[in-house]
Amino acid sequence: MTHPKHFHNGSQRKVEESQINDEPIWGVREFMDFVRGTMIHESRATN
Repeated sequence: MTHPKHFHNGSQRKVEESQINDEPIWGVREFMDFVRGTMIHESRATN
């Protein structure tokens, strides 16, 4: 499956559609929020 706007969520095989904002300022903010949430989730899972 391919999506025009997509990301690889944890591996090359796990491709998901991206709903990130097309406006660069908001898109970067949304991306960083996603990264922050992922890092927090991962750190809690390993502690």
